[in-house]
Amino acid sequence: MNQQNEPETPNTSQGAMYLTHLPRTITLVGFFIVLALIFWHTSAVWLLAFVAVLVAVLLRSLAQPLEKHMSMSSGGALAMVIIVLVGLLGLAGYFFAPQLGEQIGELFMQVPEAVRDVRDNLDQYRWAQPILERFSMESMENGESNVSIIPRVTGTFTTLLDILTNTLFVIFVGIFLAANPKLYRRGVLKIIPPEHRKRGEDILKDIIDTLRNWLLGRFVSMIVIGIVSTIGLLIIGVPLALSLGLLTGLLEFIPVIGPFLAAAPALLLAFSNDPGQVVWVIVLYIVIEQLEGNLLVPLVQKRTVSLPPAITLIAIFAFGLLFGFLGLLVATPVAAILMVLVRQLYVQDQQEKSDYDQQGNVKTPQQSKQSKRSQANASVPASD
Repeated sequence: MNQQNEPETPNTSQGAMYLTHLPRTITLVGFFIVLALIFWHTSAVWLLAFVAVLVAVLLRSLAQPLEKHMSMSSGGALAMVIIVLVGLLGLAGYFFAPQLGEQIGELFMQVPEAVRDVRDNLDQYRWAQPILERFSMESMENGESNVSIIPRVTGTFTTLLDILTNTLFVIFVGIFLAANPKLYRRGVLKIIPPEHRKRGEDILKDIIDTLRNWLLGRFVSMIVIGIVSTIGLLIIGVPLALSLGLLTGLLEFIPVIGPFLAAAPALLLAFSNDPGQVVWVIVLYIVIEQLEGNLLVPLVQKRTVSLPPAITLIAIFAFGLLFGFLGLLVATPVAAILMVLVRQLYVQDQQEKSDYDQQGNVKTPQQSKQSKRSQANASVPASD
């Protein structure tokens, strides 16, 4: 007796489809895991490449006015900008390098001495002794010893060589990117499907404008804060005021926490020089922080990018924990780019969807108002 074949149930067909797509799914997941691991192990290279992009944006921003107002070619304007920047650095080095170099050398020598002075003064208080003992144990565990000077010299030389190599990498990659930005822009757009390239081009332009405006805001803040901190430290009488002011201006590149990082060596030197100066240094850096938050940031952000403080802090701490000091440098511009992507890829899409009805027709202004009013009423909980 022939048995009739039973028809396949929906569950059976879904299970067969699942088994069919399972190898492809596993392959894709494995591919993305490998990509993530490669990015993690080469993260320093990608972060340096991003810094090079910032350098390229800066160079192009300085070269564009020359192209526009002096009718110079793109390459000629870029060459002029590089020559002027090198000349300014050379003049600054000629006039300030001897004094600044001497002060920076003294700063590296006096900060450890200031730390020892602070430790000796705190050792007189009973409440500070457990903290000092803990730091002493950590120093012994980290292998800090004065037995041999050769490892320290070797480590210092290696660190300086790494800094020089990374700096040259960033400069040359930045110059290459700035020399022919259209080539790299076309390369990025080619990986986008043709039907979305116009929007991709708009997003890329928005990202570049955001980075340009962010750099403008940072450099204005760095110059003003560096000058104010130098003058303030000179008035207070803190040693090495010029190098400390330069350090404060450079660390201002890191929003929010930059002045606090710069305040640490200033407080140490003030304490070792005259403990009474510590209060005035604290007051100075509080004034600097208020100057940045209440005057510079509102003025600069009228023409530059504005990031919510919470987003800035989260980005800084997350990138700092993951990638160290280099992560601190790039955290804020990366957060700014993510804000642009969210605005362009999600917020605008939601706004465009709300402008159409269910049949795909454009809503009239009256319909749009009614839709927004109904959404607002739906979001309010009903009262008992």
